[in-house]
Amino acid sequence: MRFLPKPQPVSAFRDIVHVIRTPVPHKLGIAGVCAALTYLLIAAFIHDFTPKPMPRKTMIIYVKQWPKSRTLAQVRAQQDHDAPLEAAEQAKGAADIAAAEAKRRADFERIHQTLKSYGIN
Repeated sequence: MRFLPKPQPVSAFRDIVHVIRTPVPHKLGIAGVCAALTYLLIAAFIHDFTPKPMPRKTMIIYVKQWPKSRTLAQVRAQQDHDAPLEAAEQAKGAADIAAAEAKRRADFERIHQTLKSYGIN
């Protein structure tokens, strides 16, 4: 003799219809509560996984007004004056990126050591 009987779709359908047609006083209330909980769960997942807009950092760009009569020597002198400032700004940006990468690498190393102490490699 089998432990579980062979499934029969017709009898399963009859059982479902019988359960639906059987009068139970709180059936609609329970169905409403189940529908509301399902709706709340789906809404929570949608709210949680919807990307939030990132605040933009305000960039203020000051434009210098140069006279039309400016000579090429004046332009080159200004570029020579601005070159070290731009190079320092680029180096600062690269240093910030390297520091962020080092911090992230250290965080992952700390997590790895914690997992290793639990026996997870």
